[in-house]
Amino acid sequence: KVYLAKVEGKPENHRLDKLRRGVTLEDGPTLPAKVEVVRRGEQHDWLKITLTEGRNRIVRRMCERIHHPVIKLQRVGIGPLRLGDLHQGQWRKFTADEIQFVRDLEAGRPIKLTPAGRPERAPRGKGFARAKPEPVQPGYKKRRRPSNARERSRAKGRKR
Repeated sequence: KVYLAKVEGKPENHRLDKLRRGVTLEDGPTLPAKVEVVRRGEQHDWLKITLTEGRNRIVRRMCERIHHPVIKLQRVGIGPLRLGDLHQGQWRKFTADEIQFVRDLEAGRPIKLTPAGRPERAPRGKGFARAKPEPVQPGYKKRRRPSNARERSRAKGRKR
């Protein structure tokens, strides 16, 4: 899960390193997180925090632990799914890879992500199954699609 967090004050590198190594909370230690400063402000900084675990209010509690409470928090991604330029109330269709990711999650299949945060594809080449072509019935001739307007108008008159 990827979050953008506006935190109070300006966290120093040694405090951000604590988040990168993992901090101890009331319910146990956290796993290391990827943390980068996205924007520095006069009074507040914006952090991009990537977690590999999910607990109740974990980002807020982690930032509280390093003495920089969260002022604003927005989840911008889960696995390969990203908000991108979408604003509140907007939507977009999922790509085929994103749909497959959600289906794999739903089915409980393990998901391996590449460093870019996208699902890993099965390697191509020897040893991997490929789709077999459909068998062709003897005497069956596949009809070619009309390529231009003239052929399309002729095809309309033809019986199927």
